[in-house]
Amino acid sequence: MDNRGDFFEFDKEYIKKRIAKFNSSDAYDLELLENMVEFCLSEEDYDKAAEILCVAVRLYPYHAGILSNYGYALLQQEKENLFDADFKKGYEYIYKAYQLQPDDAEILHKLGYATILCGNTKTGIELLHQSIQQDKDYLENYLLLALVYKDKANYKKAIQYLEQLIELSEEVTSEYTSMLVECFKATRQLKSRLENYKTELEHNPYNIKGWYTLGLLYEAAEYYLDALHAYNFVTVLNEKHLEAHIGIANIHIRFEAYNKAIEHLKNAFEIDNTYYEISYSLAECYTYMGAYSKAKEYYLETTKAEPNHHQAWFGLGVCAEFYQNFDMAMFYFEKAYTLQPYECDYLLALANTKYRAGYIKDAYQSYIEGIKKFPEYIPNWLDFSACLYEQKEFEEAISILKKAIEENDDEASLYYRLAAYLYSLIQPQEANKYFILGLETDFDKHTEVFDVFPQLRFYAPLMQLIQNFEKNQNEY
Repeated sequence: MDNRGDFFEFDKEYIKKRIAKFNSSDAYDLELLENMVEFCLSEEDYDKAAEILCVAVRLYPYHAGILSNYGYALLQQEKENLFDADFKKGYEYIYKAYQLQPDDAEILHKLGYATILCGNTKTGIELLHQSIQQDKDYLENYLLLALVYKDKANYKKAIQYLEQLIELSEEVTSEYTSMLVECFKATRQLKSRLENYKTELEHNPYNIKGWYTLGLLYEAAEYYLDALHAYNFVTVLNEKHLEAHIGIANIHIRFEAYNKAIEHLKNAFEIDNTYYEISYSLAECYTYMGAYSKAKEYYLETTKAEPNHHQAWFGLGVCAEFYQNFDMAMFYFEKAYTLQPYECDYLLALANTKYRAGYIKDAYQSYIEGIKKFPEYIPNWLDFSACLYEQKEFEEAISILKKAIEENDDEASLYYRLAAYLYSLIQPQEANKYFILGLETDFDKHTEVFDVFPQLRFYAPLMQLIQNFEKNQNEY
């Protein structure tokens, strides 16, 4: 929980390079140090922030800002440990900062946060109120209070702080309104509260922020036509309202009206062509429509503005794959996977492209890497087995599926794929065994065998097996 605005007055790329090459001598430049820390915290890179701050606290043991940021970074690191988390060390550093500057709103906020994490919710709430007294515009206090009360099922209090947060915020986000709608639903007052918001706007019809907030609330409540009306009214009041155009586009995307979505996304792009999520959304719309040339154009715009946007690099791979430019597709998929090494789809796409390009052994290595790293990811097992089967490595294809079943015995697709291969290899008894296991696991997926081998629809013993199983199930 940290209140960070547009504090960067330096070259972002320069700071990223300095962070990547950080050494202890950098800590002697206090301004550079603070900028690096702020950047790391804004990017939620708490490991790097902690690494830099660990050096900093030794050089500046009485610098309250450095102490509180180090404590905060330690807290965020510990949260990754879930039930084994120990927040004591992070709390101690923030408490030292508090002793140096007891009236600082940001330090009070962090101390309140740390205190709540340590299990003393009552004292934590008191500290957050002290922070509000010091600076009522420190918005993260209201969000944290809302979260605390929501977790305690005190929805009335949560609503109070969320509405204060929205009132004070210059930019209302879907995070706030989604939580507010959740609290309205929990208290069974969703419709009445939305009507109250609407009535207030009838008395103040030129309140742009109010209409935009209402649009977000309607969208969170899944009243999409009402949300569309509210967002459209915002654009009537201010045709250059970026977020309203994006909101309209998102609703059209939800209903697959991509041409209308593109119209509003282009309006948004004209308003701010540096906001890379707009170009990414445009690229995605064109991809859904099959216009890969235009999609590529906007994916490239996205990567130009944000080189670490792994989804855009993946999108470029999809476009290159469509045009059978396999070498470029491999490059893009590799880039996406390097940026996001825990995204199983990226590694599978890379493996499949290697296979299509004829790099069979390299493809196998990527499939095996995927199986080791993501054993629960079923498409990897299925695609690897398909490649082995296609290469007439039938025993290996069967073996890999049996291993997959050992790892994921509740996945019917594996049983059906194995049965399909066994039927094709004229091993009907063993095929029947696995097909029945598939039926018992998930009957509805049995048609997957026909996707693999359509001719099995004309294999009478299999069709009879399906009919008998379905009849027996209906009798029960």
